[in-house]
Amino acid sequence: MEVVLDAVGRRLKRIRQQRKCTLAALSVTTGISVSTLSRLECGQRKPSLELLLPIAHSHQMPLDELVGAPPVGDPRVRLKPVERKDSTMVPLTQQPGGLQAFKMIIGITRSEPSTSLRPDFRQRISVMSQKSPRADAGPAARRRLNAPW
Repeated sequence: MEVVLDAVGRRLKRIRQQRKCTLAALSVTTGISVSTLSRLECGQRKPSLELLLPIAHSHQMPLDELVGAPPVGDPRVRLKPVERKDSTMVPLTQQPGGLQAFKMIIGITRSEPSTSLRPDFRQRISVMSQKSPRADAGPAARRRLNAPW
């Protein structure tokens, strides 16, 4: 826990700067003085819930994301999906590096199903490389979209 608290100041400053927000502007939206915000970012003041909650609210982000809290490993905690164009990728594993599993939801790009596929046809594509997905396709796979993966 102490490691997380030590890094909070630098993280607060980085998030504020990424959002192109000044200390003065953040002070107005949080009600926290510029001096206190500056001391928080420099590590001269310990972060408290009383200070962090208004900052998280101002940045419109969850408190655990604001402070960079480590993942809790609770299966009830939802992992953040990544949306790109017509697809959504949901991470199913939390550990960085190594093998990871993803659920990939690909948007419909055709209004009519292919006539070359039988209704019970299901295709699984497995490519074993770092950035390649595995996907189910075909009418049978469509029925499984609501099933747990």
